[in-house]
Formats: sequence, structure tokens, C-alpha cells
Amino acid sequence: MAKPTHFHDYVTVVTDIDRRKYGERVVPMKVLCLGLPRTGTDSLRRALKLLGINDVYHGFPAFFENPRDCEMWYEAHKSKFENRGKPFGRDEFDKLLGHCQAVADHPCCVFAEELVQAYPEAKVILTTRPDNDWFCYAFLVFQMDMHRLFGDNFTADGKRRYREHNDMIRSLVPKDKLLELRLGQHGWDPLCKFLNVDIPKADYPRTNSVSDLNKKLDLVTWYACREVVATVGTSFLAVLATLYAVHFVRATLS
Repeated sequence: MAKPTHFHDYVTVVTDIDRRKYGERVVPMKVLCLGLPRTGTDSLRRALKLLGINDVYHGFPAFFENPRDCEMWYEAHKSKFENRGKPFGRDEFDKLLGHCQAVADHPCCVFAEELVQAYPEAKVILTTRPDNDWFCYAFLVFQMDMHRLFGDNFTADGKRRYREHNDMIRSLVPKDKLLELRLGQHGWDPLCKFLNVDIPKADYPRTNSVSDLNKKLDLVTWYACREVVATVGTSFLAVLATLYAVHFVRATLS
């Protein structure tokens, strides 16, 4: 039986589910949070959970809770960026995300266009922050080339690609289904009005500083390396995929 495991600032239960075989849509997809990392996505994830949206798929909990998800994300990545394999559509995302009513952050924001097309009924939230602020945080946290989303030269292209991502979301989603939240201006009022829910008594969450994020990345690496020592057989692929995911987070997003 899986045991609760403490990872930095939350407790989770590590599972080993192959969603390619057993994944299916069991709850409706309600909200797509498609802003890039370092724009308040973790705070928004926690806020949505306080509003009763369960679960919210976010990179770090996903990698910790069910590392085998990385195998499917790797397949999606190969299809999108390398033209290898079947492109991901609603069927594939239902398998991978079928237990969730919302998504946020990496890796989902990399597939923003595909998710909007797969779930046209969902509302969309775009979290943003000033270009220069976002660039500084991204550069501090991710020091490798961000070649997939931002080209081979993040220093030269990062801010432009960041603006292009946000403009793409705005162009894809009808205005009545899109809420744009600027970092520092996040709060219950616009979010609850957009989702047509009551404002909770709890304060709006404020989480995931740069130091918190780096600690989480270090823990993902430690967890995967521990599994390398303890694992033999086919599940070794999940370990490699987890290590790849850490590299992908550092190398492609903020």
C-alpha cells in the first residue's frame, strides 16, 4: 500500500499508475490555467483547490505523486517538438488528466493550444507578470538554454517568446471565457466572479518563491536518483523520464 511522503511543503502519496492503460475522464475539465511558470501558478493552484476544484494538475505534485506521468508527457513532447508519434488530443489528455478538473503550470502550459482545442468548454485563466520581472526570475531559476519554447538563446529571445505565449492564449480564447490575472493583483474577487463561486474565508494563497522552487527541483532529482538505485525492470523508464522532466523544467520554462 502506498505510504504518505513529505516533499518540501506538502505531503503526497506516491503511486505507480500507467495512465496509458488505466487513465480515463472521471471528472469534467473546468479550468485551464495556461500562464507560464513564475507567474503565480502555484498560488492559483492552491486557490482553485480551496474553491472546490479537484484536482488541479501541476507539474511538481504530478511528478511527485505519479512519476509515470512523465512517460506520457515525454510522448507528447516528442510529438509536438520532434514530429514523432501521434499528436495529443482530447483522448490522450483524458487519459493523462482525466482525474483533474483543472491544470496549471508546466508541463500543461507547453501544450496550451492543444488543451484549448481539446477542452473548448473549459474556462481559461492566463497569469502574467511584467516582462522584465518574469525574465529575471526565469533566468535566476533556469540557467540552461530554454530551447524548446524560447529558442537556443533565452537571453535574447526569452522576453519576446514570453509575450508571444501570452498573446497566443489571448487569441485562442473568447474574451468571455478568459480571465487574465497579473501577478501581485491575484485575489479572490476576480477569480470567484469569473468562476461564479462564493469568496472563501481563507486568505488567497501566496506560495512558491524562487528558493522554494529550487528546493523542489532538488527533491525531484533526489527522488529519481534514489529510484535508480532501488529499481530494476520496466519502471526504470519512469525514473529516466522523471530525470528528463527535471531537465525539461529547468531548460524550457521559468
